[in-house]
Amino acid sequence: MRYLLLPILFFFSSCSVKQHVPNNNLLDKKLVIAYINDGEYKLVIDKTEFIKQINEKLYKGESIIDNLEIKKDFTVGDKKIEYHYINLSSRSRHLNIVRFLFNDNGKLYMDKSYNGETFTYVDFYIACEGYEGCLPKLFIYDSVFSWSCRDFVGCVTYETAETYKCKQSTIVF
Repeated sequence: MRYLLLPILFFFSSCSVKQHVPNNNLLDKKLVIAYINDGEYKLVIDKTEFIKQINEKLYKGESIIDNLEIKKDFTVGDKKIEYHYINLSSRSRHLNIVRFLFNDNGKLYMDKSYNGETFTYVDFYIACEGYEGCLPKLFIYDSVFSWSCRDFVGCVTYETAETYKCKQSTIVF
């Protein structure tokens, strides 16, 4: 009985320790990023810490991402709908990584748990790396939203890819 008591005590003590450890991962939950006040964005996250966590997740701590901005744009396609997004960028690599932000009366947030079973345009980051118009755009066709780094949604020919260098990737944490 004495031998059984020791593992049980260890189990419960480790569970109670785990409950008191704060979760400092800014990338893994519903997170308010900013507020809109008189047309201006007011960040409520620690910009430096957020960039640091992105660099740790994607680049093993190497400082590739060096800027974070909140931006507003309009969808391309069937309708023009205003939307906001977080833009993480790297001047040295001509790289932009974006993620859609929900707008709840001026409170801008991202929500990893929004859609649960299916990944959609709100659940992941899109990365665009390249020159001349290689920027993220949100399209809407037939009530379906999708991101693209080019002026259209779809595949490109080899010639187009060689002429207009623009790499697109999807990132899910």
